[in-house]
Amino acid sequence: LPSHPIEDYPGDYEHPGYGIYSIRKSEHVLELIANNKIAMPLQHYHFDVFFVQLFVGWAGFFDVRK
Repeated sequence: LPSHPIEDYPGDYEHPGYGIYSIRKSEHVLELIANNKIAMPLQHYHFDVFFVQLFVGWAGFFDVRK
């Protein structure tokens, strides 16, 4: 289970090299929006780490600790 309620995760996360990644709640699912262009569903992995699959053959983890 995540270490916070699901309502705590939505927001904008900025990285100097990757730009702004936003997390939005859509129905009962969290979505990761990369630079306001690509939306991908997030799957919980462990505590504050979520798994995202951009397309078949590539996947990565997204740590949402602030």
